[in-house]
Amino acid sequence: MRKTIAFAAFVVLVVGGYFAVQHESEAIPRKLQKDALTALSAANIGGVEVAMSGRDAVLHGAVQTTALRGRAIERVQAVPGIRDVDYADLKVQAPDRGPVDGMVVAPAASVDLTADWKDGELVLRGEVFGALLDERLDQKVAQAFPGARVLKKVTVREGDADEEVVKRVAAGLEGLSKTTSGTLRVTTDEVTLSGAAPDEAARSAISDVLRGQIAPPVKLAIAVSVPPPTVDADVVDGDATLVTLDDDDATTGEDAAAAVDTEMAVDTEMAVDTEPAADTEPAADTEPAAVADTAAPAEPDAAAPPVADAGAVPHGVDLGATSPLDPQVCQDVIMWLYEGEKRITFTDDRANDLTPEGDAIVQRIASLLKRCPGPKVTVEGYSHNLGEPDALRSATAKHAWKVRQRLAELGVDEKRLTSRGYGYNRPRYPNTKETRHLNDRVEVKITGTTVPKGGK
Repeated sequence: MRKTIAFAAFVVLVVGGYFAVQHESEAIPRKLQKDALTALSAANIGGVEVAMSGRDAVLHGAVQTTALRGRAIERVQAVPGIRDVDYADLKVQAPDRGPVDGMVVAPAASVDLTADWKDGELVLRGEVFGALLDERLDQKVAQAFPGARVLKKVTVREGDADEEVVKRVAAGLEGLSKTTSGTLRVTTDEVTLSGAAPDEAARSAISDVLRGQIAPPVKLAIAVSVPPPTVDADVVDGDATLVTLDDDDATTGEDAAAAVDTEMAVDTEMAVDTEPAADTEPAADTEPAAVADTAAPAEPDAAAPPVADAGAVPHGVDLGATSPLDPQVCQDVIMWLYEGEKRITFTDDRANDLTPEGDAIVQRIASLLKRCPGPKVTVEGYSHNLGEPDALRSATAKHAWKVRQRLAELGVDEKRLTSRGYGYNRPRYPNTKETRHLNDRVEVKITGTTVPKGGK
């Protein structure tokens, strides 16, 4: 009898111990998972799911940027008790799932790199695919930025980048090295360089380097400004008279009209092509009667303020002339008109109409478009990153549509015009406190495709 009781007690201890250990082994991962989610929430990082495999964390979901992805990984790795973090399934993509007319499937990425250059320091962030691209990245940095302080926060993924991608990265870094300060963004299908150059020769060299290695369908955007010329004398009848410029009279770097060079390519990404709500604007697919391109040209100079520096107009184009223009020349001048602080602006009320300054720019754009009457034109709206994604996308579609409507009113053949809203998915400037407002913009792009006779 005593043996039976002892055996039963032993069984109870074994079973109890097993369940205690089992409970403890389940409780620890649950606590670590809760701590990881708390750390992400405290860092204001959403869209990341955490699963546990013992003491190892497995991250799933999607975040908006590569930098945000890196911060999410760092936050989880810092949680006490977590041994390792598997983040292979944590993707980088914008929260909104593309335009309302369908899902956009992006090509597989081979590079997503951001480089910031300022005060002798180069900061590299993002990810590259393949050891070869990472090795060439280091070589180019050492060559183009000798003596610079380099902070590299780049993740190397498994995979391969083709030689063309390597060349684009090298060209982008070479262009960035010629700036006094700037930001470079290189992805698989787009290269963007913004910043300041010491003089026109440097800006021209930057354009030559990038254009020499980057061609459609890869998109290229260059927004590099140069300091305005220093005026220290006013020469009248051969006599030099000193002139002092007050702060209110000084010309800013933005007013120096930095040319924005953009390689135009057929846009393979679908985008919002809808009109504002019915209670404010007509429906998107209800186009007003086409305005003949032979209509009397508008007279923007009478209503628009004069250009700050007419000598800075790309290719020396006379904005008051009516002679025909090559589409690429026309595009360069149009982008110069709304570059940086000169962007097309809208009122802050519910109507969100063009401001007088914004309308003046649109008038000049209309005059230029009528000097190259054949190609189709896309009006694209973009925004900063503050706000709900769908609301931002809707607002940019509305802004683009208003510019499209105004161009038609000014005599541009409406059959040429399309409008799209992209929200905050394609920033041209850093989304920082100082430059975020510059991403709230409308761009007018000539596609190079000629409108067929008798059709859209």
